[in-house]
Amino acid sequence: MSARREPGGGAERRLLFFRPAAPARGHSFRVISGAEHATYVYETRLMRCILLIACLIGLLSIPAARADILVTIDITNPAAVVFTATSAAPLTSGPNVPGINGIDFLQFFITPISGFALGDVTPSTFATYLDSSYPYLNWNTDSYSGTNVDLNFYSQKPSSQHFSTSDPAFVGTATVNFTAYAAYLPTAGATGQITDGNSGNASGDSRPLTVLGTYQVVPEPATWALLALGLAALLPGLRRLRKPAL
Repeated sequence: MSARREPGGGAERRLLFFRPAAPARGHSFRVISGAEHATYVYETRLMRCILLIACLIGLLSIPAARADILVTIDITNPAAVVFTATSAAPLTSGPNVPGINGIDFLQFFITPISGFALGDVTPSTFATYLDSSYPYLNWNTDSYSGTNVDLNFYSQKPSSQHFSTSDPAFVGTATVNFTAYAAYLPTAGATGQITDGNSGNASGDSRPLTVLGTYQVVPEPATWALLALGLAALLPGLRRLRKPAL
């Protein structure tokens, strides 16, 4: 699209030049008044502001990366909640007590689950980095300050599990079906502590917490999809509403 000036009646008018969509001879012209041109400029700036705000909202909805995030958790589908190990190292080293080969996701559930819940972790390649041949295969609930809000993972390793601050804490991924507990799942962006399974995490337990690091519930894919959809819808509008050249 191009434009040229045409003097007339002591006032300038802008002529916008449009090429027809279908092949045709000649060109079509349309006269644009000064008020219409001002409207084009206003709408273009408005669309740019909307685009900027949409991008900022999308970026703010994405939690900032943290060095102590050991596990990310995708809760988009309660029937297949995915736990994924990062490459971050734990905050502490050492073996766990034999027979207690597990980890706790403290305050994972947003409200207490009545009774004792448990299930399988499948499929699972999620394990400690130093014991990768023994993935976590089972989960259950535990208490934090006397309420069932913790999530525990356990492996079948017959001896102590190990952690080293010079290596990643975990490897692999695990999938858990939480359909029956969908209402208890955390919201996107939530974080919490991951502790050694032998730590004192129950009400009245005198053992200190051995904090390995942090878990983070990642943004749902819908967040990215909405941001991409907004950009796709706004960019053509900006192209159509751009200021005509004089």
